[in-house]
Amino acid sequence: MTNQVPQNGQIVTFTIVPAGSYLGAGEDYRVDRPQNKGDFRFVSVERGSSAYARTWMMARAEWRLA
Repeated sequence: MTNQVPQNGQIVTFTIVPAGSYLGAGEDYRVDRPQNKGDFRFVSVERGSSAYARTWMMARAEWRLA
């Protein structure tokens, strides 16, 4: 998606992961970002593990709603 960022509670799948993150392409993640402010926390739907991404890391990421 272009010029947008994932919103709190959405389930997303990355085709290009945020730069420097531990997220995996093709895996579904739930967005945990209360009030849609601050850093992103992505929780794996399948495994329950999570990884963080700063707002600037999302600039080149590509994702779609799962």
